[in-house]
Amino acid sequence: GVRIVANGNVITYGDVAENRKFTGADGIMSAEGILDDPALFLPALEKKKGNGRKVMVPAVPASGGAAAVGGGGPADAGKKRRKIRKKLREIERIEKVLTPSPEQREKAAQKVDLQNSLDALDLADACDGGDGGSADRTPEPPGADRIPEPPGHRMEEVTLGVLQKAAGDRIRLAKEYLALVDVYPVATRTAIFHVRRMCRDLLNEYQLMDEAVASKDVGELGKIVKKLTGYRNDPTSFRFDKDKQQKQKEELERRKREEGKRKAYEARMVRKAKREGLADTGHYLKVGAQLPSVETVARLRDATQEVRSAEWKVRHAQHCMAHHLAAG
Repeated sequence: GVRIVANGNVITYGDVAENRKFTGADGIMSAEGILDDPALFLPALEKKKGNGRKVMVPAVPASGGAAAVGGGGPADAGKKRRKIRKKLREIERIEKVLTPSPEQREKAAQKVDLQNSLDALDLADACDGGDGGSADRTPEPPGADRIPEPPGHRMEEVTLGVLQKAAGDRIRLAKEYLALVDVYPVATRTAIFHVRRMCRDLLNEYQLMDEAVASKDVGELGKIVKKLTGYRNDPTSFRFDKDKQQKQKEELERRKREEGKRKAYEARMVRKAKREGLADTGHYLKVGAQLPSVETVARLRDATQEVRSAEWKVRHAQHCMAHHLAAG
């Protein structure tokens, strides 16, 4: 029969369960919710199989963490573990100090990254057999859960518990996403969009949202995420900027005004089309909406004012002619 997939206001896994129970649909789909939380559906696997169950997932590239610390063989991995655990024990002692020195605070700020590195070593160990880092991969049991392997991309076997721990850390998800972007490039604006959604609250808390949105490339965006990590690990290193807050508030208000004007204009154009009995109520919204090409701008720059204005009115009236001609 026909399979039914339900959608709408699915923000948390609780919404998933409630929607499924209410509709009886075969599956649940999320659009907005999964942009904020890429691990939205993970609890479904945990409920079904438990945190100890292992699943096959695409490996995070070296720059993303697991592969970066997982190489070198069992002896090297064991040595790295001992060093990391030693540092974590030292941080535990520092956390009990009432007034730590700047140097001690700097060491304590590394706690999350060190824990992530330790988790990554455990993950790499599981991928290599789960018994001290054997080079022979454990054969995949029949019927094991497995995400289709992307061409040329290595797969790893991890426990749901490891995935859940990563899912609870938005910065870690953002770093993992950017590591995948290094392998599978996307437009900078796309990377900004996803990192902004995943780390929205933290970016706003530490006044880094505008910097993130203004990133010129993925590398610059990665530096913003790194700065965000530092602030979260050591909140005392962050200084709230009241002037910056005021500018952000003014910019937000300006955007709201512009959005209001745009919506009012669109409503007027729709009403005009209805009054004239046009079948396409969006007719006037399309007139002059064509974006001028570089070639068109170059040609019109050399044309007379009369020719320039006439052509612009017909094809590009919704765009600022002075701006395009000045910018080239």
